[in-house]
Amino acid sequence: MRIGSADRPPRILFVNDEDMIVEMVTEMLGELGYEAVGELCCDRALEVFAGSPERFDLVILDHGLPGTTGIDVAEEFLKLRPGIPILLHTGSMDEELEEKARAAGIKGVIRKPLTTAELAAAIEEVLVKDGTQIAGGT
Repeated sequence: MRIGSADRPPRILFVNDEDMIVEMVTEMLGELGYEAVGELCCDRALEVFAGSPERFDLVILDHGLPGTTGIDVAEEFLKLRPGIPILLHTGSMDEELEEKARAAGIKGVIRKPLTTAELAAAIEEVLVKDGTQIAGGT
């Protein structure tokens, strides 16, 4: 299976409730060669995703979203498209949270603050697993 195509790089949906972080991470994703779509509201992100779930190759969710958690939102994404690779972005990490995330179907956890190199490595690990190849990107 090939992620992205010769026509377009892999498309990543990034969800965080802080405008500055959405802007910074979507810019980092663009610099890495990905097509990034940033959303500030998880309801809006789910709406965008539901309109065309196959449009996205990866979703990155902040864990601390207003009124909910990234794990709960991930479960909604996975109902819309089972198997979509999801990364959880969090500032507070422990074994229990990581176990809950994996049990919910989340493929990996990336910690805040985030460097471009860490972001690239996490994406590559998730998208290249099991022989999947990235078209474009890193």
